[in-house]
Amino acid sequence: MIEGLQTFGLVEAIRRNPAEMEEIFINSSRPLKATEIIELFVPTLSPRGGNQRQEENRTLGFWRDWLVNVEGGLCAPVTLEMVLVFTSGLDSLPPLGFDTTPSLQFHNSQRPLPVANTWMEVDELWHCTGSHFWSCLS
Repeated sequence: MIEGLQTFGLVEAIRRNPAEMEEIFINSSRPLKATEIIELFVPTLSPRGGNQRQEENRTLGFWRDWLVNVEGGLCAPVTLEMVLVFTSGLDSLPPLGFDTTPSLQFHNSQRPLPVANTWMEVDELWHCTGSHFWSCLS
């Protein structure tokens, strides 16, 4: 078995970085953190200085606050694992990451709920006020 792992330099990588490699090879059942989901999705924002960008930044703040509240149990029965399933189709983060960087996009439609395209790893949030955001996601 060691010979097979040496073929691609894995033995040396395991010896140099045992903690990091453990995460890849061993399924850890630790709960997700809000920061992991926040960092996972890269927002697609409008150019700086415009009203649309201000709305997107505000909505992004609501999204991040909501994720922190979900992590803290304030939005039960919703869990971060449920959010990840909705946004990506997966119930845990892949050890080697996603093939493409998941993105977070914004839209101005009257749809009151977020949209997830798991096959493209793109999520859409609508521009909204704080109270509207909370009522739709809770």
